[in-house]
Amino acid sequence: MKSQIQAALGVAALVALAGCGGDNGNDGGNNNGRVTFNALPVIANLGDNVILPTYVALADASDELGVRVSALRANVTEGNLTAAQQAWKATRQPWESSEGFLFGPVDAQGIDPLIDTWPLSTSDLQAFLSAGRTSPADIRSASENVQGFHAIEYILFGSGVDTNDRPVRSIAGGEFDYLDSLVTVLREHTHDLETSWTTQYDPGRPSSGPYLTQFKSPQAGGIYVSQQAVVEELVNGIIGIIDEVGNGKMTEPLGGNIDQADTSLVESQYSWNSLTDFHNNIQSVLNIYTGVRGFNPQQNQASPGGSGLYAFVAAHDRALADQALAAIVEGYNAIALIDGDGDVNTTNIQSPNQIPFRQAIRNPAGRDRITAAIQKLQTAQDLLNSRVKPLVAQTEFIQ
Repeated sequence: MKSQIQAALGVAALVALAGCGGDNGNDGGNNNGRVTFNALPVIANLGDNVILPTYVALADASDELGVRVSALRANVTEGNLTAAQQAWKATRQPWESSEGFLFGPVDAQGIDPLIDTWPLSTSDLQAFLSAGRTSPADIRSASENVQGFHAIEYILFGSGVDTNDRPVRSIAGGEFDYLDSLVTVLREHTHDLETSWTTQYDPGRPSSGPYLTQFKSPQAGGIYVSQQAVVEELVNGIIGIIDEVGNGKMTEPLGGNIDQADTSLVESQYSWNSLTDFHNNIQSVLNIYTGVRGFNPQQNQASPGGSGLYAFVAAHDRALADQALAAIVEGYNAIALIDGDGDVNTTNIQSPNQIPFRQAIRNPAGRDRITAAIQKLQTAQDLLNSRVKPLVAQTEFIQ
């Protein structure tokens, strides 16, 4: 692993490149003052190699979570609980890495709130349990705040106040029934999401076909009538998740001062997985912007000849493309530094020199690091809003 200094130097190099004058590296043509650009290769790559594989990974991970929860229920041991906890985190990873493209079926079918509503209502959850409403049918008809990832998280990890490692002996019998049903319904939703992209995007219309086809083939009469509509959807998607992480997920629990910090608003607080969630949210931005799923800013480079939004921006202005990438990376790295270990590579809370986000909001130094990350994300959001988004209307999209 590279140190924080090495990572900072990498970002500094990007910033320096962004500031270089001279040729703007515009690889696009020019049509009456508008840059010409064929976005179809970018759209196809993002659909085939970023979006769809992420949803496939989510469905597969949820299946493995089901296997681990079943094993825990059949044999209640600390080892099986740990395996189920790890499987929950592994399922969380592709989901949070999809939030840069929360459009299409995940939105139209209401899948997002069904699996990721926050805050969880622990009082409603306890009432649900006390009433013996623990079957999959009960879960399907329940309100959104007693199902999905965070209900599963609460049962597997406990309250998260002092530890994220609940003793297995503290899990009551009814909780196992509830947990099993929660995972069953979560798996249904993740597979519905995968199927909507591969087979049938409209549950009520078998002939609707894959959403991936609609996404990759914009045309009159389709969901996307033009390349411009798809590119605009993608740009809005990454701006939206940067805004949600910086101005929602981090700012709201931080409060105006240390006395107003509110842990009840911290997403994934029970597992202490919050920083990993936020990091994966910005990973989704990097994936869409560069066209590389799992893009690592310390190991990978974006290219104007690549197939992400970077190539679209570079067709207008290479320096701007680099500047936007550098701003995103700075926000990404700043999130990793919130835990206090000084390492941009780690967000998983494993050592004594790290603190989870729910503790950082009540720690003066932690609050400073959170504020720094929020500012970095705001810089990236402002740049994308003010300089990248307008490029969509300034482009002549061609085939």
